[in-house]
Amino acid sequence: MRPAEELRYLILGAQREGARAYAAALAPTGLTPAQ
Repeated sequence: MRPAEELRYLILGAQREGARAYAAALAPTGLTPAQ
């Protein structure tokens, strides 16, 4: 795998992790990230 490809996948993974953490933090308020 080329370094650029690897970086791309690392960034995508970090974005997904962040979105999950954000959704988990909002859950007690009854909101979803889309609201």
